[in-house]
Amino acid sequence: MDLFELNSSNKLKHQLLLGMSTMTSVISGSLAFLNFSFSPHLALACFQTLFTCLSVYLIWRLRRGELTRKLIMVYLTCLSVLVLYASYSASLTSTVHLWAFVLPMMYYFLLGERSAWLFCGALFISQCINIYLKTQAWFSPPVVNFAMCYVLIWYISHIYDTARNRSEAALAKLALKDALTGVNNRLALKRAFELESKPLVGSQDPSLSVILIDVDFFKKVNDMHGHETGDNVLIEIAKLLSSKVGSDKVFRIGGEEFCILLPGKNLAQASLTAEKLRHSVQEQQFVFKGNTIEVTISLGVAECTFEMLLTQVLNQADEALYRAKAQGRNCVVSAVSEQELPA
Repeated sequence: MDLFELNSSNKLKHQLLLGMSTMTSVISGSLAFLNFSFSPHLALACFQTLFTCLSVYLIWRLRRGELTRKLIMVYLTCLSVLVLYASYSASLTSTVHLWAFVLPMMYYFLLGERSAWLFCGALFISQCINIYLKTQAWFSPPVVNFAMCYVLIWYISHIYDTARNRSEAALAKLALKDALTGVNNRLALKRAFELESKPLVGSQDPSLSVILIDVDFFKKVNDMHGHETGDNVLIEIAKLLSSKVGSDKVFRIGGEEFCILLPGKNLAQASLTAEKLRHSVQEQQFVFKGNTIEVTISLGVAECTFEMLLTQVLNQADEALYRAKAQGRNCVVSAVSEQELPA
């Protein structure tokens, strides 16, 4: 799974904006031509021409894969003003004001809840005033009908978007968490590494280290005490590691293998942290169903430089972990110095 797939909103926003800008460029351009040719509303025709140019520019930017919140705000603001001005210029019988019903859904999906509230409220008040100026009565059927329909669409858009955002956040959280231990998983490690490694580019003193941890003789724990006990051991180790370095830095990347991501720590500092973790696990008593289980861990430490990929850092840490196992387990080995820290 790619990180981008965790949040499909960006892709959907891109597709929606591309479709909307294409349609509005055609519609607005056609209306501008008709107004220039057959209508006295030259100001409206000029506005439609400018909006057509904006839509074409937006298509060009989207084709290049560029999508910014500022661009979205400008597009929706201009579209809203165009709808309001067209409603103001036309009579009620032209039904131009019906375009306002499309906008709340776009506001919520493209801008988010807070900005959508402001845009929806501003459009609602402005359009009600528009219709009132034509009817000279606040409670005339056109004003009342518009207000009721608009508020209903606003409410539905709000409820739907809120539920969608919650569901999307919950799914993203599930995709980034290990089901057994509750700590972060390998996909979360990939995301965290990308975020933490970006500041290393051009840094005078880049510091980002990785610790790979393997539970020693874990298969024997499963064979002697059962898989339920083995699962509980992994859960308790995950809790212990999280309590020492923070849950946001702990990742389960394999059966009995964990990874610690340490931004701001060089190789020597990470090795000291690894030794503290090794000692804490060794001293911890794992008791399940009346059985006390002695557990130790082996650790490999590697430091990331700004040009390294996650796979390269993990390979270095894995090589160090392999040497730790070869040296008798229950120890820490650095990927560069190749010096074992005493147990």
